[in-house]
Amino acid sequence: MNKRLLTTARTASLRAWITASVLVALLSAVLAFVLVTERLARAHAQRTAMDHLSGLAQGFSNNLDRGMAHYFEQVQVLAGLVDPLTEAHGPERVGAALDGLQKSFPQFTWIGLASPQGRVLAAGGRLLEGADVSARPWFKGALAQPYVGDVHAAVLLAKLLPHSAEPWRFVDVAAPVHAADGRLLGVLGAHLSWTWAREVKYELMNRLQADHRIDALVLARDGTVLLGDPALEGKRWDPAAHPDEFHVAVATRGFGRFSGLGWTVVARQPRDVAMAQYRLMQRQIVLAAAVLLLLCIPFTRWIAQRLSAPLSLLTEAISRQDHVDGHTLPRLSGYREV
Repeated sequence: MNKRLLTTARTASLRAWITASVLVALLSAVLAFVLVTERLARAHAQRTAMDHLSGLAQGFSNNLDRGMAHYFEQVQVLAGLVDPLTEAHGPERVGAALDGLQKSFPQFTWIGLASPQGRVLAAGGRLLEGADVSARPWFKGALAQPYVGDVHAAVLLAKLLPHSAEPWRFVDVAAPVHAADGRLLGVLGAHLSWTWAREVKYELMNRLQADHRIDALVLARDGTVLLGDPALEGKRWDPAAHPDEFHVAVATRGFGRFSGLGWTVVARQPRDVAMAQYRLMQRQIVLAAAVLLLLCIPFTRWIAQRLSAPLSLLTEAISRQDHVDGHTLPRLSGYREV
């Protein structure tokens, strides 16, 4: 074989070019498919996680609103029951009745009746009887109309209540007590233990916290954590400080005559947990693409061989001579069969 044919022999064959071209096309198509599918799967997983958190936050918010509205109405009903007792027997005889009421409503840590001047006349368990509550927000707020205050730590009751693993915190609910002729007989105040909100959260989130690490926070108007991880309670919640989490915030809106206290419920979940199924799908997509390419390699080589076989036979025949019909074979580049 002369020098020209040796040079031509070093050129890649048509079969090699077809195989490489088809593989590049397949690789491009599979890569595009993987990228598009991966992006759609990621968007779907994020949307699903956010929708799930939104539903949980909305449910928790509704339960808080309905619960507070229920206790708000209860205190007003109790104020109506205390009114005839006070009129018939005097405030000093109301204590026993308040004991019975408190047993019927265990969510209230303290129920008491204060005079129009702010002196506690009677209370369940005789706690704070005789104490001056005229400066307390619940008393001042309920002189004219029913009142609901925000969550606060125990003040006057702090030293009277039994020791608790968690600090005592209350939501104050109060209502004025009027005589039949409209005279103000006093203010009925009740301290709703904040543990009721924790119980609501436990009922909604217990399994989700264990299985999916979903947690919920209750924020005050100023963003302070009222309920949530003990390490966060009493601190301001900053979403920017938790970039590794998905979170959805839903504002409470009140219910019925209870207008709400401006709380916000935040449902949150670590991103790696929320996207776990997506990561699994991502690995499956990449594995399927790799298997598809591996299966295509022998098929592509077979197709290329069938397409280039006639030209390969012709190339072998021509390569045995330098001239065809008196013409010198030209030096052509490209693939070997040229």
